[in-house]
Order: sequence, then structure tokens, then C-alpha cells
Amino acid sequence: MFSVALAARVGMLLFTFAQPQRFDYPDSQRYALVARNIAAGLGPIESPTNRTGTDPLYPLLMSPAFALLTDDTSVAFVWTRLLNIGFGMLGLAALLGLARRVAGDAAALAAGAIYSIDPILLFFHGLVLTEIPFIGLLWPAMYFLWRARETGRLRFAAAAGALLGLGALTRSSALPLAVVLPAVIALFRTGREVAGDASRAARWLPTLIAWMALLAVLSPAIVRNHRLLGTFVPVRTGGGATLLESLGPWADGGPGMEKVTWPRVPPDADEAQRDRIYRDAALTWAAEHPRGAVRLAWAKLRRTWSLTLNAPGYTSRLYDVIGWTTVAPVFVAAAAGAWRLRRRAGVALFVLMPALLIALMHLLFVGSVRYRVPAMPGLFILAGVGVAPWIERLLLSKPRTKDAHS
Repeated sequence: MFSVALAARVGMLLFTFAQPQRFDYPDSQRYALVARNIAAGLGPIESPTNRTGTDPLYPLLMSPAFALLTDDTSVAFVWTRLLNIGFGMLGLAALLGLARRVAGDAAALAAGAIYSIDPILLFFHGLVLTEIPFIGLLWPAMYFLWRARETGRLRFAAAAGALLGLGALTRSSALPLAVVLPAVIALFRTGREVAGDASRAARWLPTLIAWMALLAVLSPAIVRNHRLLGTFVPVRTGGGATLLESLGPWADGGPGMEKVTWPRVPPDADEAQRDRIYRDAALTWAAEHPRGAVRLAWAKLRRTWSLTLNAPGYTSRLYDVIGWTTVAPVFVAAAAGAWRLRRRAGVALFVLMPALLIALMHLLFVGSVRYRVPAMPGLFILAGVGVAPWIERLLLSKPRTKDAHS
């Protein structure tokens, strides 16, 4: 399975050479700009007036290409796509480990097969965006959280918290996820409880350790941002602008920064002050137009969980067929898997938690298939549970022999 997954990802890398324009996104150029500045010793900045507006870890990982190898962005993108492949394979290993522990070998086999060849997931390996690195951090963290839940061993909780912190530095919109996930394991029995208050304390100790590790990883960014802005910013600024993109008369549920009418800001306003002005303007509009905000929330939800792609250039009949033949079966099988786990609701809730939290966040922020991609391994696990009975019958059952009856 690892060989198939690796071959598919290398194939996608080669495809990017044939159609480079299809894999060139504005965010990719922004990450390259920040990576150049890191390589030049300027830190993770876009410009002197936007020093804290980009999640720092992905450009940091890209920066050695500019520091040591090349000044050519296209060559640096090859380096970054190779990193994507590595993170993608880490995600596969974590998915297999987690699926095997929560649902058994057959479900793990099916989930891993879907992950290995899912076309949308493969496509994102070719993009210089944060989705695949985030998968490679989030799902190992999920695995370690489950191990902490099973064993009560604090080293698993610490590893999970550190990975969640790195994930938040890669994708700051996932910070709520990084905070909530360690709390989820406290709601499940760990197998090590004793009666009374000690049991509750034992359940919450791994959560506290994970939170401490999360804070430790985020601390350098928090300190840097406070030094630059004089206020608490856990990862980056820019959330206010994104919120204003999402809420306003120009909003349609999808990306559209170019359509926003920006409020006036003082010439000397720093990044945090601009963010606050934009956020207040967005929330004021939502309070004055509650029906419009609800309509937009529904549009964002539909875009995020659409069977077909929304982005310009990906709305042809071919892409619709790919969506209906690959995404729809996963959703149906995942629903079947959730039904099979109805007596183990905690398991289903755990693997679905990234999807649920991402869905909630994108009721507020713009919606896109892109934003659900990091949550899809959880749905692959549920889909594996849904088809596990057939896998067991076809591949894992052992034929009964005459000796078995003697």
C-alpha cells in the first residue's frame, strides 16, 4: 500500500511539470515570498508593513531551498512538493495506525486504500499549499491522542500536543482544533481509571500535558508577535481580513478578497490594529444583516462539503464525474461506517472531530473544498468501517478446511 501511495504521489509530482500553471496559486507565491525573506534573515514577513500575516512553518520549511539551492521559485516549489510527499506518507502511516486501533485491520486496509489513491488528495500533493503538511501533522497527533487515551502514557500526550502546535503554525485556522482535540480524549475512558476523583484527574492529565506541549511550541510565535505588536497573537494576524471577506454585501460564500470594500484605517495602524478594524466591520455587518449571515453560512457549508470542485477551471463535466464517482461513495460509506459505530459513538466522534470543527469554522469563514481536505482521513476511516464486512469476507477470511472440523 505504501508503494502504491508513493508511486501515485510521485506521479502527481511529475504531472506538475507538464501543467505548472494549473498548480500555481496566489497563496503559493505568498509562501515563496515569505520563504525568501526567511532565507535572507528577515524573518517570516511579507513586507515591512505585514510582518505577522503568514503562518510561519510552511515558508520556514521552504526557505532552505532559497538559502542553499536556488533563487528560482519553480525549483523551490519542487523541493516543497517533495516535502508534501513526505508529509502525505506520514499521514498515511498515522491513518493506518489509528484506523487499526479504533476499527480493526479490515477498516484500516480500506481506509488506507482510499487515502492512497483519492484523486482530490493526490491533487493537493501537487499544490504548494498547507493542506498536505497539515495532514502530516494533524493525523499523527490524532494517533498519539488515541494512544494517550488507551494507555494514559503522558509521552503520547506530549507528542500529540507538540504536533498540534506545529499544525497550528502551519495552518493557524486550526488553532481551535488544536485546543479542543486534547480535551476530547478526557471524555473517554482510558482503561486506567480508578473510582472517584482520581479517575477524573487521570483522564484530564494527558489533556493538560498536551496543552502544555502545544503552548511550548507556540511560545516563540507568541513572544515574537507580542514584541512586534504589543498584544497577544498566538500565530498570525489576518483573521480580520478573512472574516471581512466572508461577511459583507460582496460575500458569496467563496474566496473573493478582490471584491471587498475595505474600511479606512489610520495610516500608522499596525497589523493587529488593522485586523481589529476589519473584524469589527465584519461583525457589525453580520449583526445588522442576520438573514444574510445565515444565508452565507449555508453557502459556505455547501461549498466546503460539495461533491464537486468550486474553483475556476475545475467545474467541467470531467471534474464533476470525478467528484461524483470518488467523493460521493466515500461520503456514503462513511455514513454507513458511522451507523456501524452507533454503539461506539465516542470512536465515531473522535475521528469526525476535525470534520465537525472545520464545518463549524467555515460557517463563519469562506468555504471551499480545499478547507475540508485535512479532515478527510477521518471520513476515510469511517468509510473503511462501512465497507469492512465486505473486505473481511473477500480478503481477510480464512477458508475452512476439512482438518478444521476434525
